[in-house]
Formats: sequence, structure tokens, C-alpha cells
Amino acid sequence: MKRISFFITILLSFSLFSCAKDATYENYFDSKSYKSNYDAWKSENLQNYTFTITSSHSSASAVMYKVIVEVRNNEVVSKEYPIPESEQRRQEEYLNNIKQNPLFGETNSIDDVFDYIFKRYMDMVENPTPITSYDSGTGIMSEYYYDAVLCNVKYDSKYHYPTYIEFETRYKELDKTDRVGFSSSSSYHITDFKILSDEQ
Repeated sequence: MKRISFFITILLSFSLFSCAKDATYENYFDSKSYKSNYDAWKSENLQNYTFTITSSHSSASAVMYKVIVEVRNNEVVSKEYPIPESEQRRQEEYLNNIKQNPLFGETNSIDDVFDYIFKRYMDMVENPTPITSYDSGTGIMSEYYYDAVLCNVKYDSKYHYPTYIEFETRYKELDKTDRVGFSSSSSYHITDFKILSDEQ
């Protein structure tokens, strides 16, 4: 936690926008809002609660994930993975995939959600991955490089936990001076947040 707070402090010493090497777009992460809401969340000192995380993706073929988490004394006591009807025939594969996703497999509290946001943004900025795309119509293979990462987060006005998280990666075609490229995004919704009584 101290390490994350240290990096947040470094981010706050710069502008909210930072250019990546050779980028035509700019990275974006509102670190001031992130820190103020994280601090406000921690000041609530909520120990018992439940919440649901669901995912969506810019790709129509992407599988949607969902997990319901119950926290008691600031420790997870249960995690439920509802299996959508479309995935009933491959339940084992679905459960293995969702548990390998850091946000769904490793998240045990709202604090973990905050940590995930910051760590994933930094990893996407510091470790960009070029991708290739094949156009079956022209038979041309194009290579794209990372152009920018945008991280947008919305927070609950009362308890300050994240309610919406979106990561967008923009790519630009190699050896092109204009912005010929595309973007890919994934988003997460936190819903059904409920404070539980101290008694189980």
C-alpha cells in the first residue's frame, strides 16, 4: 500500500496528461480524483459489505464476467461467479478464465479494486504491447503500436468506491504519420454495493 501511495505522489507532481514516447495521443489518468476518493473511502472504515463486479468489452465476441463478493471484517468470506447461459456448456473453462483475470480472481475488497486500477494503468503505460492485424480482403498484415492509454473512473458520491472503470488503449499503424489506427477498451461496473450489519 505504501508503494502505491508513493507512486501516486509521483503522478501528482506532474500534469494529469503525460505523453508516451512517439505518441500522437496522450495518456490520461486523473490521479488527483483517484487519490481523494481512495482516501475518502478509507476514512469510511467500512468492514462489512457486499458488491458485484461485471465486465464489458469493445469486442462483441468477448465473454462477459461477473463476480459477487462478500466482505466481513475487511476480509473476503465468499465469492460467487454466476455463469451466464451462453457459457453453461463450458463451465469449467469459463471459471478458470475468470479466476485468472486479476480483477475477478484476486479482488477481495474495494481496496483491491483501487489497487488494481492504479497497477493496471501503470502496467499498460510502462509495458505497451504492439499488435498485428490481418486484412483478409487485401491480404495485408499491418502492425500497430501503442499510442496512448486512457483510464476513466467514476466514483460513488457517498462512499467513494469506484462505480465505473474504463481502460482504453489506442493504437497507431507503424510507419504512418497520420492517425491510422484503432482503439480497444474494457470496462467494469461495480453495482449492488451494500453495507452489512456486524452480525453475520
